[in-house]
Amino acid sequence: LLAPRPVPEYLRTALVGREEERARLAGVLEEVRQGRGRLVFVVGEVGIGKTRLVQELIEKAGPDLHLLMGRCYEAQVMQPYQPLVEALRSALPTIVLESLQISDLWLREVSRLVPELGERLPDLPLNVPLDATQERNRLFEGVTRFLIGLSRQRPTILFLDNLHWADQTTLQLLHYLARNTLQERVLLLGAYRDEEAGDPLIGLVRSLRGEGLLSLIHLRRLTLEETTTMIRGMAGMTAGGKKFSRRIYRETEGNPFFIMEVIRSLFEEGVLEQNEHGWTTDWENFVTEYTRLPIPASVREVIQARLNRLDEGTRQILETAAVTRHSFYFATVSRASGQEEEKVLDAFDRLLKAQLIREVEVGVEGSKYDFSHELIREVAYQSMSGARRQWLHRRVGEALEAGYRDRLDEVVDRLAYHFAQGGVRDKALAYSIRAGDRARELYANEKAIEHYQRALQLAQETEDLSTIYEGLGDVYTLLGKHDLAIESYQAVLDHSQRNHARAAEIRRKMARVYERSGRYDLALRHLEAGKELLAASDPSPALARLDDGIALIHIRQGRYREAIDLCQRNLAMIETLSRDRDTRQEMAWAHNTLGSAYLYHGDYQRAIEHLQQSLALREELGDALGQATLYNNLGVVHYYRGDYDRAHEYYQRSFEIKKEIGDIYGLAISRTNLGLTLHHRGEQAQALQHLKEAVRICRDIEAEWLLPETYRIMAKVHLALGDVAQARVHAQAALETAERLNCEVFTGVAHRVLGQVAALGQGKWDQAEEHFARSIEIFESLSNEHELGKTCYDYGLALKERGDLEKAKERLAQAMEIFARSGAPGRLERAREAYESIMNA
Repeated sequence: LLAPRPVPEYLRTALVGREEERARLAGVLEEVRQGRGRLVFVVGEVGIGKTRLVQELIEKAGPDLHLLMGRCYEAQVMQPYQPLVEALRSALPTIVLESLQISDLWLREVSRLVPELGERLPDLPLNVPLDATQERNRLFEGVTRFLIGLSRQRPTILFLDNLHWADQTTLQLLHYLARNTLQERVLLLGAYRDEEAGDPLIGLVRSLRGEGLLSLIHLRRLTLEETTTMIRGMAGMTAGGKKFSRRIYRETEGNPFFIMEVIRSLFEEGVLEQNEHGWTTDWENFVTEYTRLPIPASVREVIQARLNRLDEGTRQILETAAVTRHSFYFATVSRASGQEEEKVLDAFDRLLKAQLIREVEVGVEGSKYDFSHELIREVAYQSMSGARRQWLHRRVGEALEAGYRDRLDEVVDRLAYHFAQGGVRDKALAYSIRAGDRARELYANEKAIEHYQRALQLAQETEDLSTIYEGLGDVYTLLGKHDLAIESYQAVLDHSQRNHARAAEIRRKMARVYERSGRYDLALRHLEAGKELLAASDPSPALARLDDGIALIHIRQGRYREAIDLCQRNLAMIETLSRDRDTRQEMAWAHNTLGSAYLYHGDYQRAIEHLQQSLALREELGDALGQATLYNNLGVVHYYRGDYDRAHEYYQRSFEIKKEIGDIYGLAISRTNLGLTLHHRGEQAQALQHLKEAVRICRDIEAEWLLPETYRIMAKVHLALGDVAQARVHAQAALETAERLNCEVFTGVAHRVLGQVAALGQGKWDQAEEHFARSIEIFESLSNEHELGKTCYDYGLALKERGDLEKAKERLAQAMEIFARSGAPGRLERAREAYESIMNA
C-alpha cells in the first residue's frame, strides 16, 4: 500500500513544507514505543500529501515494527471492515502466529474477518454462539487482543487510508480500538479528505476528541516559497526558477499532487526538457512570467490529458481497471477486458511505466495493482460512456465470479454492485441479499441495510420481498430503530398471509420490538395474534416461544401470578412434545421464565427450584451461555434473600464462563454483580476494581442501561470508604442516567442511595428525607416489594443514626414485614437486629 511510487528523475523531490507535521508524528511514534497508545488522523484535501507524510514516517521508523495497512474504497464495493481486513491480511504472512500470546478464543474471532488465519490454524475450536450484539462485542475484542498481542512483540502501526469512505461499523471498531489500546505499543493512523467526510466520520471525530483520544494533523497547501523549494528540488537546482514557480503556484494554489501532475504534463508534451544544468524550455516568455505556458485549469484536466496520450488498447485496459472501483489483480482485468492475455500484459507494462498504476502486493494469487492516485481512477471512470461502463461492470462481475467461485463471500459486495451497475437484475438481487446476510453475520448492520435496500429496488417476487423485509426488520431491531423494524415486519406479514408459521414468527418478532420500547399492550396483542395463527396446529416449540413471550410481558407489567400460571401451562404443553433439542431448549426457557416470575413474586425457594431445572437442561444441551445466564440468575435470587456469600459464588461461576466464551456484555453484568456482593462482604477495594472495569466495558459497547446500577453501587462503596464527595458524584450520575433512560426502578434505587449519602455522609437530613420519600413513592407505584423493603430498611438505619428512634422503628418494622412475606431470611435477620438494637437501647 505504501511502497514508494515510481517516478521519473525529474519528479523526485524531498517532502517539502511538512517539517512540523513530521516532527509531531515522530514524537507520537516515540510515545508509542514507550507504551502509550495513540490515535492520529492526517486530514486534508485530495492531493495534499497525506499518504506521503505517513510513508515518510514508516520509512524512518525502521524495521522493528509490525505494519498493518489497509484502505477504504467507495461504499458500493466495500465489504464490512474492508480496510481492517486488508490490513490484517497484508500482515498475516509476516506474523509467526504460534508465538503470539493470544487465546484461541480471540484468534477464532479474527479468522471470521480473515479466513486465511483459520486455514493456518485449522484446529481452532468454534466459539460459543451469543446473540448478535454480544457477538459483535466479542469480534471487536478479538481484533483488539490481536493488535495488543502484536504490540507486545514489537511496536505496531495500523494505518487506514481514505477513511472518508469508511462504513460505520469500521469506524465503531476503530473507536473501540482507540479506547482499549491506550496502554499498549499501538499507533492507530488514519487519513481522510475533510471535504468528503460524512456524518459517521464527523461524529466519530467529535466523540474521540471529546474523550481526549484523537490528535488531528491538518495538512495545508504549500506556500509560494515552499512551491519554489519543491520545484528547485525536482530540477536539481539550488537557486532560480522564481518566475516559473510563481506561474505554477498561481495555477495549482500549492497542491503538491497538482504541482507534480502539471510538471509531468509539461515534460510529456515536450514543453519542458532536462539537461545537465536542470530544466529548460524553448518558450522565450520569461519577461511575461510564463503566462503562455499551456497549464490546464484543474488537476482533472491534467490527468485527462495524460489519459488521452494512451493508445486505444492501453486506454481500454485502464478503463476496465477503473470500473473495478477497487485494487485489482491482473487475472480479473484480463478476464473482464476480453483481450488476449499477452496484449493485456503489454498494456500493464505501459501503464506502470506511465505511473498510472502501481504494483502494491505480490502474493500467491499473483500481483495486485492499484491506481497511482485515486483521482486517476475517478477521471478514467468518468471519461467513459454510460453504455461502456455498464458493459464493463457486467464483465468485471463475471470475472470476479470466475476468480472467486469457491469463496464468493469475500467479494459478494462487489458482485452485487457490479451486476446492479451492469444491468443484470437476477444476479444483482441474489448477491445483494447475500451481501446483506453476510454483513449481518459480521454485525455490520448499517452495511446490511444498504444491501437490503438495494435488493428491494430489484425484487419482484413475493418470497424475495418477504426475505428482504425480514432481514431489514432484524437489523433495525438490533439498532434500536423500533418504528422502522415494525414497518419492515409488517411488510413481511403483507407478503406472507398464507404462511401461518412464518407470520406467527414475525408476530413474535414484532412483540419483541414493542416490549423493548415499553409498549407492552401492543406486544401482547401480537403474541396473542401469533397464537391464533397456530391455533389449528399441534403443540410445538413455536407455540411455546409465544407463550414464553407473553409470560415475560406479564412479569414486566408486575402481573406475576398470571405469568406463573401461564408458565406452568406452557411447561405442561412442552412435556407432551418429543424430547428433541428444540423441545429441551424451550423447556429450559420456560423454567427460567417461571423462576423469574417466582423471584419477583417473592417466592425465592420456588424460584431457585425452577432456575436449577433450567440450569440442568442447559448443561445437558452443552449451552455455555445459557449456563452463565442461569448462574447469574441464581445469584440474583440469593442476593434478594440476603445470602451474599452464596450470591457471590454464583456470580463468580457466571463470570468465569462469560470470560471463557468472550461474552463482553455479560462480563459487564457479572462485574457489576460481583462488585455488589463484595461491597456487602466488606471487600471495598476489590468491589471498586470490578465496578470500574464494568463502567469501562459499558462505555466501550454502549450498554448505557447498566450504568445506573453500576454507578449506584460505586456510590455505596465510596460511602463505605468514607469518600463522601465521590459517593455523591456517583449517586447523582446514577440518578441522571436512570432518568435519561426513563427507567423508574433505577431512578428509585438512585434516590435511595442519594438519601443514604445525604444522611450518613453529609448530615443533610432534609435532603435525605426527600430522596427516601421519592424512592418509596416510586416502588409503591410499581408494586416492587423487594426494592421497597430495601428502601424502608436503609431509611430506618438513617433515622436511627439521626436519633429519631420512633420513625426508625416504624420503617424497620415495615421492612421486616416485607422481607418475611417475600422469604428473604438474610435481609429479615439484619432488619430485626437493627430493630431490636433500638428496642434494647
